[in-house]
Amino acid sequence: MHSATYSPRGAARLSGLLYLCVIAFGVGGALLVRAPLIDTADLAGSVSAMAEAALPFRLSILADLAMTLADVALALVFFRLFRPVSAGLSLAAMSFRLLQAGILALNLVNLFIAISCAEQGEVAWTMRLLSAHDAGYALALFFFALHCLCLARLICHQNFMPRVFAPVMGLTALVYLLGSALRLAFPTAAASIAPIYALAFVLELALCLWLLMRGVDEAAWKRMAAAAYGWRTSS
Repeated sequence: MHSATYSPRGAARLSGLLYLCVIAFGVGGALLVRAPLIDTADLAGSVSAMAEAALPFRLSILADLAMTLADVALALVFFRLFRPVSAGLSLAAMSFRLLQAGILALNLVNLFIAISCAEQGEVAWTMRLLSAHDAGYALALFFFALHCLCLARLICHQNFMPRVFAPVMGLTALVYLLGSALRLAFPTAAASIAPIYALAFVLELALCLWLLMRGVDEAAWKRMAAAAYGWRTSS
């Protein structure tokens, strides 16, 4: 359970780096590559644009896969970092994030088949598959929102990083819960709240950069771990 070589500050900075990879690969693949190709007002034109940009589209899928792998690693790092706060809640947070990652990985199949259909000029099937991918993404974000709620609770009850990030992650969770619920229950209304995802992006980026640049208070973490696990400390 305890390793003398474990550095909570190093783990926190690693989590920040992994979070940055999640953000970069996610934004790069979805917003910078795929989004400009798709115009819901011109389905045939969208499919044609996808076919012409088949290689960048496929590379964007690989970027999403890299994002998913970084998410898995981040779930594991967060679990150990926050375990002294609450083992059960840390396990729940990890489980929800891993569940999200599993759904995202399986959901990439829709994109692989969609680009193949686009290259064959199959407009209807391409759009159905893109719609299925959007729904799968919304489902994954529902579980990510639950992860954020768990993380907010964990941050609220620790003393090794600023507790202001508890409401930050709580608000992030609400954004994703609202977005996922609308996308799954009222697909036509989902586009109207798309701008609020920018708020979630800013909030997540704030946590990411803090972890990357500042890490955690190592002495405070060790005191909390000592209380939780019965370790002896010299401080």
